[in-house]
Amino acid sequence: MSAIYVVAKEAGEFGQLANHGAMLLLHLDAISAIGEAFGLKRLDECVYLPDDQLFDFLRDAGATDKQIAAANPPLWIEAQQGVVLMGDYVDRVRSYHSLSEQTRTAVLAEFEEFKKVFEALARTGDHWHFEYDI
Repeated sequence: MSAIYVVAKEAGEFGQLANHGAMLLLHLDAISAIGEAFGLKRLDECVYLPDDQLFDFLRDAGATDKQIAAANPPLWIEAQQGVVLMGDYVDRVRSYHSLSEQTRTAVLAEFEEFKKVFEALARTGDHWHFEYDI
């Protein structure tokens, strides 16, 4: 199943954490728009596309390696920002009743899982970004 997940900057046990936000990916634009309406950073702005996912597409469009690197700079966000962001999204989505109860419940559970991941990463001063597993 397709999902969005957290990747940590430091390798080792936090290199690629076992966490998946399948419902979040399915509703990423709508959830990001909810957050944006409340002044929060859009979650889709936290997604990084690894060069290997972008390379073939941009290469076929005629881009050079230098252009590809410039179009896709590394994205690393402080873990503590992730803790705060997830808490803010939980508060907003919990009170947003335009989502179905099933969707809201599933997304809130994924946010809580991500928040725990970010708390663990914050203890080590790590950084993160989201990636797609499609």
